[in-house]
Amino acid sequence: MRLKNGEVLLRWPLAQHIITAGWTYNDGSAHSAIDLRAAVGTPVYAAEDGTVNLVQRWDGHTTTGNQSYGNLIRIRHSDYRGKMLETYYAHLSRLCVANGQTVTEGQLIGYSGETGNCAGAHLHFEVRVNRVRYNPLNWLDGAFTCANAAVQVHLGEYQSVQADSTEIDSRPGVFGIDVSKYQGDIDWAAVAADGVKYAILRAGSCDSSGPYVDPYFEANYAGARAAGLKVGAYLYTYAATEAAQNAELETWLPALEGKTFDYPVFVDVEDNSLTGLGRDALTALTKRAMDILDQKGFLPGWYSYTNYINANLDAAALSAYPLWVADYREALGYTGEYMMWQYTSSGRVAGIDGNVDCNWDYSGICDAAPAEPTPPPQLQKLCIINPSAAVVSKAEALGLPVQDAAAKLIGPASNGDAMTLWMLAQAEGSPYFASYTEV
Repeated sequence: MRLKNGEVLLRWPLAQHIITAGWTYNDGSAHSAIDLRAAVGTPVYAAEDGTVNLVQRWDGHTTTGNQSYGNLIRIRHSDYRGKMLETYYAHLSRLCVANGQTVTEGQLIGYSGETGNCAGAHLHFEVRVNRVRYNPLNWLDGAFTCANAAVQVHLGEYQSVQADSTEIDSRPGVFGIDVSKYQGDIDWAAVAADGVKYAILRAGSCDSSGPYVDPYFEANYAGARAAGLKVGAYLYTYAATEAAQNAELETWLPALEGKTFDYPVFVDVEDNSLTGLGRDALTALTKRAMDILDQKGFLPGWYSYTNYINANLDAAALSAYPLWVADYREALGYTGEYMMWQYTSSGRVAGIDGNVDCNWDYSGICDAAPAEPTPPPQLQKLCIINPSAAVVSKAEALGLPVQDAAAKLIGPASNGDAMTLWMLAQAEGSPYFASYTEV
């Protein structure tokens, strides 16, 4: 269970919580786990939602390197502070789950026993972060007793998690990632198998030459879709004027055209070069970009990080559109409404070399049916009064028919090409109107 303060409260894996051996054994030697009293056949439950990523069925004599565990189950949970969190359940008599199976918190996964290197029946329980063992009592509440008051159980240093229900985030966060060219080639099947449910893909950004489409956008879109993931997109804006914003959208919109998105297309406004605009101007520019995306048939949203929003944007004025907020502290510091929380930039998932941004989504989008295919785009004809030479030249470069008249009729044109000409005509001061024709 994930708490609002960023901590994890694991469920006790047994109905009774009686510790027979703590972080160290009673003789002081290393244990790096806890043992819980359990007769053979006691039900064992998953400590949190996750995916079973190891099932060891021990035959009683084969040396496996993990033979001391006997029958073993390992569950991979969502990341903790950007690092892999796993729980181990050892010495089992029976196993009720298979490798790769998704389990929910409290689900029966097996029965306790005395297999492996074991002096009597019990459950051996471990918590590992990036495969390093940590005292499990740091992820459990304090509702336990020790087996024998006469023999000291060495619990080690720990701080129990407070189970106050007011701290529980009642919204079920869904785990996902966002990626760009910096992740390089991605094995999307491995990403999906590692529990990722959705991906927000960078569609566009800018460099010293101006706006560009992310070179991995098409491959990432195709790969994520093929792997069955829900998909969204984001556009990293540097635009400080409407003209610059037009140029960005002119580059990016054609790349979005014809694709279906389950999540919004987010306007990513976080660059320090924009802070000199002032709160009102930057807010208005951000809203304008989302309004244009909305007009073009995309569900728009906006992205920024807590401190940037508080200092540079009027969140109330943007509240009609969903917010994806970044905050890498242990607890999200943003106090307004949001649909998704990017909680780390140093997460790790299978299928991606190196770090990746990780997110919790609270919108319920992943519970919805897959997005319907986008219908064929409508082609439109634009009537532009006394267009400039630049507008005519651009239309011809796009391969669009141009009728030779004072009020030139241009097209049919796709939505992307029409947007390109509309922005250019607006910048050149040429009045226009558009007529739409289904094709």
